[in-house]
Amino acid sequence: MRTVVGAAILRAGRVLAAQRGPGMSNSGVWEFPGGKLEPGETEPEALMRELWEELSLRVLPIERLGLVERPERRMQLAVWVCELVEGEPILLEHSAVEWVAADALHSLGWAEPDLPFLPEVHRRLS
Repeated sequence: MRTVVGAAILRAGRVLAAQRGPGMSNSGVWEFPGGKLEPGETEPEALMRELWEELSLRVLPIERLGLVERPERRMQLAVWVCELVEGEPILLEHSAVEWVAADALHSLGWAEPDLPFLPEVHRRLS
């Protein structure tokens, strides 16, 4: 089973959501940005690498919110609360990014694996 990590980057009462771009699976859906672990990589290392590669952001993973297993897709998603250390998002793979407030979280068409994390992110933003 492959592990995918996502970053819930919280800033000023909002969380960063990224819309999957053309050429990405499930293009058009919104997600917590991140990606797959490479062999020998920890989840925090993968998050720091992926956020730099995909959005030119430097982040510091703070706390793992949890893990959702998707056996039918042979994958598991771990989402981490991250602190933005440096940068503003630059669209290198995604179509759009948005800093989303708690009351607007459910207005986006989220990727299914990200949905279980929305209540906790909402709580932290409120």
